[in-house]
Amino acid sequence: MNWKFWERRYPSMTPTGSVSPSTSGSMVGRIATGSLALILVGYLAVGWWWDAEPAEFDVVERATKKANAQGHTAVTRYVMTQTAIAIGETLLEKRGGYLSNDVSPPGVVMDNVPAWEFGVLTQLRDTSTSVSDRLLALPEPKR
Repeated sequence: MNWKFWERRYPSMTPTGSVSPSTSGSMVGRIATGSLALILVGYLAVGWWWDAEPAEFDVVERATKKANAQGHTAVTRYVMTQTAIAIGETLLEKRGGYLSNDVSPPGVVMDNVPAWEFGVLTQLRDTSTSVSDRLLALPEPKR
């Protein structure tokens, strides 16, 4: 097997002893093909690295730990608020950053992660809206 693929076994020589242009042209083609293959493998490796799922967590346990660490008592909607904060932090600190804004590979060809990011944003928006609607429905305190 010829492991030195860039060297030909019998290069075509011109009468002056130099290599013909057709052989050097194929060398450029091999270099270009190898470079493109290397770039593609790099994109695939980065895409695989960014595609990791975030770790699952127990929402009640996490909220209880946060309340104890900060000296708070868990009141109504404390678990929901801590869960929303944890989900937002997960979105901000995940591998690859926020991929929905990407305009170049590999982020632009990854369809699962941007869809997940959009779902997380929708969930956070709906949660925040429901909390604010309930707060606005409360009567004003009397002075």
